[in-house]
Amino acid sequence: ENSTLILFKNKDLERLCKQYPVFEKIGRQVTHNILSFYKEHLKLVMTNNPQERYEYILANKPELIQRVSVTHLSQFLGLTRETVSRLRNKIATT
Repeated sequence: ENSTLILFKNKDLERLCKQYPVFEKIGRQVTHNILSFYKEHLKLVMTNNPQERYEYILANKPELIQRVSVTHLSQFLGLTRETVSRLRNKIATT
């Protein structure tokens, strides 16, 4: 997918935040969102078996199934590509 990436040197970002406090607020919000997502992902991997992980993604983040490769999906779920393929087939035939 097309993306735009903006890079800041740390000193430039610090100066920007001092000049415009809204950037610091945005940074805190982005950090909070990233940490929330990480916490949700860690809980998913630590507390669910492979089928439950895949079903969670189907129910809560179906766009991932459509948008990412099986390789990336399997890495995200902590599974092998083969396991993800078996789960897809199993759920599709159920």
